[in-house]
Amino acid sequence: MQEEEPAPEPTVDALAAVVSHLQNARERDRATLARSLHDDLGGLLVSAVMDLGWIEQHLGPDELRDRLGRVRGTLAAAIDLKRNLIEDLRPSLLDNFGLFAAFRWHVKHSCKLAGIACTEHYPLEELNLRPEALAALFRTMQEMLAVIVAEPGVSEIDVTVAIDGAELLLQTEHTHALAEMTDVFARFPDQMWALTRRIGALGGRFSTQRHAKDTVFFAHFPLDRILLANSTV
Repeated sequence: MQEEEPAPEPTVDALAAVVSHLQNARERDRATLARSLHDDLGGLLVSAVMDLGWIEQHLGPDELRDRLGRVRGTLAAAIDLKRNLIEDLRPSLLDNFGLFAAFRWHVKHSCKLAGIACTEHYPLEELNLRPEALAALFRTMQEMLAVIVAEPGVSEIDVTVAIDGAELLLQTEHTHALAEMTDVFARFPDQMWALTRRIGALGGRFSTQRHAKDTVFFAHFPLDRILLANSTV
């Protein structure tokens, strides 16, 4: 009986293509789940709130009002939870107002939670981006910030988004209060590998610079890969 040849080892390009496919599929699943939460679960919760309001109007002065008040509080908490889940899955600002508006919200939210000062700089006008690029660019910024706020001793973050020739630049610079800085590729290897693969899937490139107390991340994306056809900047 002839032995079968062993399967060839996957190449780096093949692995990168798989990662890109999985990232895109995950993004589609997130968008589908966000729509379901907004439309289906949101409709059920609103209906329950309306029924509760009707019941409260037809009760006597004190009949069950305390218990119904607790139910109303629970429903309000459920609505807030639903809203937060939707924003985590796919920020509504991304589809309704554009990439830079979503960046502003996410950067402020992340810095506030981490207790880190932040400054931001964006182009004056939004770009007409391809849907897959819109999601990928937001996740790029989200993942860069996640790595930064997880580092010990970060005291300040500066975010700059700019048109740099024929490219879109996403730049984050973070200042360390501690003398010893983190090697992000050694401390967060999986996150950094996934981040560089996501950037590469859009034809972009990622680089870093380290100074005395600052680390800068650069992500460059060619405009012709991320803009809708016939769009100009």
